[in-house]
Amino acid sequence: MTKSKLIRDIAEECISLESALLRLRVITYSLKNSELQKWIENELRGYKIDDEIPQYRKGIAYNIRYSGINRNFTVKSAPLSESYFTDEIKKILRERQITNGIGTIERNLSNKMSYDLIEFAPMVYSASKGGIQCYTLEQVVNKASLENILSNVKIKLIDLLLDLESKFGELDQLDIDVKHISSEELQTVNETLLDKIYYDGKRENNEKNYE
Repeated sequence: MTKSKLIRDIAEECISLESALLRLRVITYSLKNSELQKWIENELRGYKIDDEIPQYRKGIAYNIRYSGINRNFTVKSAPLSESYFTDEIKKILRERQITNGIGTIERNLSNKMSYDLIEFAPMVYSASKGGIQCYTLEQVVNKASLENILSNVKIKLIDLLLDLESKFGELDQLDIDVKHISSEELQTVNETLLDKIYYDGKRENNEKNYE
């Protein structure tokens, strides 16, 4: 059984992933692994437009919803077919990536995560020959896609901490002593941790696939 309460707390969902990532950041600081710290920071604060987005944050499931008038009927949060959008807009919708920080995703599980599409209301109006007038128009992310992101991060967190615990012992003091290992051993530790993040522990073709 794992020695560290931190790992058990994550596995049993006693603490948030946001809190767990903050603790991992403190624990791994002495490793001087900038790539690992960058992943932790991105998951905490969210990914920027020029960051490489992990695969588990892509290919989201969603639906389009609108409120407004459909012919002679007033509708609220009704589903809308993508057929009213141009191919260019469809591509944008289908390539949507979830870049929000992990805390935002955790909090949105009980609410709704959506993207405002009201700028495309004239497109819908035109494509429907004036039949559909949108007062609100949004792309709503399916809850399962958010849960998938959280599951991926949770598994990676546990794998990273288990590896650290096997090398350095109990982690609940949020500190590891790297002074007793050689620079070669430290490099191996860092490479193993990055493999867990980018390759699920299986390095292939020396390419990052973030799966």
